[in-house]
Amino acid sequence: MTCEHCATTGVRAPVEPFCPHCEALQPLPKGADPFAVLGLQETFAVDAADLIARHRKLSRRLHPDRFVRANAGDKLRALEWTTAINDALRALRLPEDRAALMLKKRGVDFAETGSELSPGQLPLDFLEAVLEEREALAEAIAADDHGAAEALATRIRERLASERTALFDLFARIEAAEAGGGEDQAALQEAAETLARLRYAARFLEEAEAFEREGLE
Repeated sequence: MTCEHCATTGVRAPVEPFCPHCEALQPLPKGADPFAVLGLQETFAVDAADLIARHRKLSRRLHPDRFVRANAGDKLRALEWTTAINDALRALRLPEDRAALMLKKRGVDFAETGSELSPGQLPLDFLEAVLEEREALAEAIAADDHGAAEALATRIRERLASERTALFDLFARIEAAEAGGGEDQAALQEAAETLARLRYAARFLEEAEAFEREGLE
């Protein structure tokens, strides 16, 4: 890519909002993914502190106050970049969202229609356990039993932590296989199932915590 201001070539590898030579604001590249937008190597084991620091640094450089006197084109570019870096942070901050993004790139799409694997793709014992937990939560809510709801929520928090740890291990396997030029299909399938279980648990926890908050009001 060539900078339209100073005609320097190769200013966009990695993706960078500003030309490294003349500091001119560059157009947002089409199709730039969240990792590229924040200047990160694509890996599941993202350093959370580094992620936040990169977002904060770019946010400061692209703040509207810096473009008060800019031309209309640069103002629009700054807005596009700001939107992109905010979207990138949302896409990468939580392990489950990173997993969904990386699985989509590998042919497993969790973004479409909201969701997770279909019930037929998940173990029956897991689905039965989910049903039992939902019934238990419904009973706790109906009885206004905040203690029972809290006990269920604690169990789900522990499961969420375990599932997130499992995702890190699975993506380490996936990335190691890809680095060697191969593909770990078993790890990909297990990661998809783990993410599905994690999302079920996250939604359950949201319901339980909403009930807990009612008890504190």
